[in-house]
Amino acid sequence: MRITVRDGRVLTLTALGISGDSVIGLRRGAGRDPARVAVALTDVRAVEDRRVDPGRTRELVVIVARVAAALALPFIYVVASVSTT
Repeated sequence: MRITVRDGRVLTLTALGISGDSVIGLRRGAGRDPARVAVALTDVRAVEDRRVDPGRTRELVVIVARVAAALALPFIYVVASVSTT
């Protein structure tokens, strides 16, 4: 989950929980073991969770398929016209 702090920092945390007046989680550093991080609830501006939206995923798949078909049609036309000559 991403926590936006009042000072503008964005922290990506796992194993999120609330203890007393703080949000507590683990933050991974580059090549380091996860570090425990605590942020006062009064300093939290926003909490975001990444989730898959089936409807938007379906729309993206349809758009990609249409673009692939549109790009493939000229190639198919050229191959078909070459094989008939």
